[in-house]
Amino acid sequence: MTMIAAAPLTASAATTINATNTAALDAANKNVVFTGENINLTLDGMYKKLENSPTMAQLELQKKTDQSVAQGAIEKASDYIQLEDAVETYGALAGAAYWTYDSSSSKMLRRMRTFATAMVEPNHEARVGKFQREAYEQYFTLRNLEETARIAKDNMDVTKAIADSVAKKFDRGTASKLEVLSAQTDLNTATDNYAKALAGLNQMRMAFNLYCGYDLMQKVTLTDKVDSVELPKVTLDEAIASALANRLEITGAAYNLDMAELSFNSVKDYPSNSATYIKGQYQVSGAALAYAMEPDVIRIDVTGKYQDMMQAYQEVQSGKVSAENAKETARLVQLQYNSGYCTLTAVQQAQLGSYSAQLNLANAMLKFNLAVRDFELCQGVGTAGVPLVS
Repeated sequence: MTMIAAAPLTASAATTINATNTAALDAANKNVVFTGENINLTLDGMYKKLENSPTMAQLELQKKTDQSVAQGAIEKASDYIQLEDAVETYGALAGAAYWTYDSSSSKMLRRMRTFATAMVEPNHEARVGKFQREAYEQYFTLRNLEETARIAKDNMDVTKAIADSVAKKFDRGTASKLEVLSAQTDLNTATDNYAKALAGLNQMRMAFNLYCGYDLMQKVTLTDKVDSVELPKVTLDEAIASALANRLEITGAAYNLDMAELSFNSVKDYPSNSATYIKGQYQVSGAALAYAMEPDVIRIDVTGKYQDMMQAYQEVQSGKVSAENAKETARLVQLQYNSGYCTLTAVQQAQLGSYSAQLNLANAMLKFNLAVRDFELCQGVGTAGVPLVS
């Protein structure tokens, strides 16, 4: 049987596959082009843009709904106050008003009026805060994907330089065919990683444009940096105190307890073993327990978000050191390889370590930014409005 010898591997042959992959990547990118006059967008600019969004219009309608509930409570309370005045003035001579008047109902209507009127603006603030938190994540997630694509591109360029260096060594007889193939495989993997990062970035850009109300393929440049967010100076105790003073969950729990007690007062004359009495007693007990527990629930929430933020901050700090060290390690190992003092495997491992460290740092920065925003929001009214019942 005649054996066919393999064609000799040269520097040009070693990069043929990557050239093909790169050409395919370039062709794919030509079909995804963001056009139009470039828009430089800050985070605050994004918030302003979203003021006219359909979501904000929905939030305004929710606010109007709360206002209508508050107005209804005011009208009901006003009607009952007139009834109350008639009873106080004429007693039994007030006729039907005397027999339909109930002091507990009067107090409940007054409490409902006060609560509903007071909650319109805080509810709106909470809902807007939740919406802006979502927008905040959209903004910095896109910035993160931009950074991820940049890191992948840099890694591909470095990996290509390594593959070219190995191929030249092979031509000079100082590198093996196995090393050339290994370097080529790494380059193909790096090219694939860049292609995936770029595809993910382009998809997120389109989703971001849709979210903000731009044309789908509008060219937008985000100008706020991922690493521009600073660690808040507020202490955990200060944050908890602020949350306990502002969170709507506590306000809502206090209102529910008041209403349960007022409702129970209207049935206290019932036999203590009656279903009506027991039901009222149960509702008061449940509301009292919820109100008593809510401050601790808030403390747990704030403490958890504080710890998440501090952990993310530490990950960023250690990630910066790790990324810098890994990058320098890769550079030094490459120099050693060029001088013949280490293997290609060591170079590949060092470059992979640098690539991974940079990706970890980028993800840690995104995690920190989101954790900071969550910590800030949990100190105010929160992000959940209190339902108003007409």
